[in-house]
This record gives sequence, C-alpha cells and structure tokens, in this order.
Amino acid sequence: MAETHKGLNGNLKAVYDYLDNSRHDLHLVSYTKGDRRERHGIKAVLSIWKAISVSGYIFLDDLYTATSHMKVRRGQEIIQLWHGAGAYKKFGHSRKDLHVNVSGKMRVHKGYKKYTKAIVSGSRIAWCYSEAFGMDEGKIYATGSPRMDELFDNKYVKDTKERFLEQYPELKNKKIVLFAPTYRGTHVRDADYGFEQANLNQLIKRLGDDYVILTRWHPALKNNVKRGIAVVKCCDFGERIIDFTDYEDVNDLLIACDIMITDYSSIIFDYFPLDKPIIYFVYDKDDYAGDRGLYYSFDKYLFGRVSEDFESLVESVKAEDLCREKREDFYNLFLDGCDGHSTERVCRLLWNVKQ
Repeated sequence: MAETHKGLNGNLKAVYDYLDNSRHDLHLVSYTKGDRRERHGIKAVLSIWKAISVSGYIFLDDLYTATSHMKVRRGQEIIQLWHGAGAYKKFGHSRKDLHVNVSGKMRVHKGYKKYTKAIVSGSRIAWCYSEAFGMDEGKIYATGSPRMDELFDNKYVKDTKERFLEQYPELKNKKIVLFAPTYRGTHVRDADYGFEQANLNQLIKRLGDDYVILTRWHPALKNNVKRGIAVVKCCDFGERIIDFTDYEDVNDLLIACDIMITDYSSIIFDYFPLDKPIIYFVYDKDDYAGDRGLYYSFDKYLFGRVSEDFESLVESVKAEDLCREKREDFYNLFLDGCDGHSTERVCRLLWNVKQ
C-alpha cells in the first residue's frame, strides 16, 4: 500500500514482483494513490478495508492513514519497507517537537507503533528507525533496500543505459545531469523549492552544448506544482532542460545520468552503487538542518562535492569529482546491508521463499 505514488514502484514493487514470481500460493493485492490528499470513493474505501481485515501481511512504503484506525490481529504482520534508504531527514517520533497542534499536544502518525517489522539499508542506522517509529530495535532488520538490488547488477545497469538512450536518442553523446532535489517545507502540503537559487536556465548556458539537464521533482513538490501551490521558476523546459518527473522508474534515470545534483534527498543512497559524481547543492544548509533536522551531521552524508551558491555549482558539475576518499565511510554507515540481494532477505523474514 502506498499513498504517495499512483503505481507500485520502489521497495513495494521489488517485493511484489519477487513474491509474484516465487510464491504462487499467495494472493497479492495492491492499493496506491498519487497524493495523500486525494480521497478514495466509498467503493474503493470498502475494498481497502476488506483487504486490510483479511490480509495476513501488509506491506507499506510510507505512513498509511488507515493503519492509524485498524486493530492488528494476532499473527497479522505490518511490514514497513519505507520509501528511502539510509537515514537522512528526521521523521515520525524523531520530529515530535515539530508535530504540535493548536492544543499543544504532540501529533504523530498513530500507525507507526503498529508495525510488526521494519527494514533498513544498514545495521548502524537501525536506531534511527526505532526512534522514528517508536518500535523496539529488535523488530528492525538490516536487510538492505530492495529497490537498490538492480543497481548492483552490472549487466542490468549496462542494458538499462542502452535502452534509455535508444528511447531518447537526442540524449546520446551528451553529458546528462540529473537534477533531483527534495522539497522545502515542514510538511508535504507546504512543499516548495528555491528554483531561483539553482537557475537552471543560466546553468545550462554556462555548462555548454555538450550538457543536458533532466529534472526530477520530489512527489510532494510535483503535487503542489499541479495544484498551483508551488510554481516552477527559472526552468524554461526545452531541448536541453527536460522534465522527467513523471518518468516511471527513477532507477533508470540514476543509471542514465552521468552526474547528479541533489541535496538532502534520500536518492543519494540509491545513487551510491553506480559510482558516479554527485553534487550537493545546499544553498540553505544551515537553515535546513536546523528546521527539518538530520539524524547525523551533514558531513556524514557526503561522498561528493558541496556547492552553496550558483558559481560553485557550475564549477562542481564541470569538475566531475568522485571524492573516492569519502565513499567507504558512507557505505559502512548507511548501506552495509545492501549487496544486490535485499529483496530475497526481506521475503525470507516471513517465508522460506525458494529461489
């Protein structure tokens, strides 16, 4: 079940596909919607509640509102796969001081404490999820992130890049820069971004004709743009600035690009196995860390260059610095459960799935 994207993707899709191919005795049902603010019709609501009532196993990749109101049956499992690897921005009970309503009471999703299991991408960050979900750390498993499995497969990566360039031949012989920042705002309903800070129109001019920029906005920001709450600025999309927000598989974009620009997004963890340059464009580093809260100091998340202004951003993109001296520490802290076999380990938590 997912409330932040219209179809199955990420960890949910990886586990669904694995079980669909491995366990023919299971009846698999999925429910998704692209924006948590959308309302299901009564028929869909009844169908969801029926599925929740009779299911032995419920997989989630984010908070799911319905779990706040359900009673977990004896023997029933609610497994939180989460939608991002690593432990970057604080969430859940880790941010309880920010979740205060007008009465002064804490307001944290009640479904968190109903999870029977949760997974993480590395053993050293289990405490972050234990704190966020209000769960015993013994119920958190460092299986690695299922969505990352294919990124460890060299043949899959090579074939995907070739397929992508065949689909978009205009990108051949270009240096592809993926611009994929997270949103700004305390809540997803307030999601926005400082588009004028990046000034992609000026960036592509400074980089030259050999470069193209693909943009990938966070789902919360995309939804607010569609609703008119956020307005995309300084991004006159054309031949060399192309919006790929609605492209189905973000892993394809990570594979296809040559350089990625991001910031505080958990996409940094998925990108790591591909061993390519990354730039952290953090024009608001001090304000963001203090307002949103990070589990570790910002320097712990770095395996690439940091740019805090436009001129530094241009320089960093052109440098293509891999910063190899930072990579081992990053992997050991956040990703030591990831090796290309995470999906299998997740499923073996519940069943003895045959390969």
